Amino acid sequence: MMRLQHEALTRAVWLLYAASDEQIDRLVATLDAAAEKAAAKLPMAKAMLDEIVGKAPHGAVEMLTHFKDVNAPALHSFVHGGIHAIQRGLTGYPVELLANVVRSSNGLYTMAGMLLAILSGDEALAKRMSKIQPRFADCLPPLIAPAARPET
Repeated sequence: MMRLQHEALTRAVWLLYAASDEQIDRLVATLDAAAEKAAAKLPMAKAMLDEIVGKAPHGAVEMLTHFKDVNAPALHSFVHGGIHAIQRGLTGYPVELLANVVRSSNGLYTMAGMLLAILSGDEALAKRMSKIQPRFADCLPPLIAPAARPET
């Protein structure tokens, strides 16, 4: 489910900050075979992440990219019935792994909430959303320290 969350959130950020009008039109077209075929040619998650760099807020790009870098191998393995799915079925889930999964999922929901606040146009709402991370740090992934951020 987190792969779905991440890819849907990445798509939403990409639509807001990087997609062309023509690309947006492909997704809002009336659903038929031709529209489905055209929409299937839109960028996949990696390409969307590449395209939002320099266009979307740096923090959003950083969080979406970090999530992908840390979680993609295991999430792909689950989707495709790989080693992670098999081993967790055999040996179970360590408590710390489960806690990290919940934190990561909460982080994606928090980012989605911020995106909705931005889309609302209500700056006060966006400001309130920005206070969620410190207030609920115990149940969200840790923020990357500014000094640890690579130069871009």
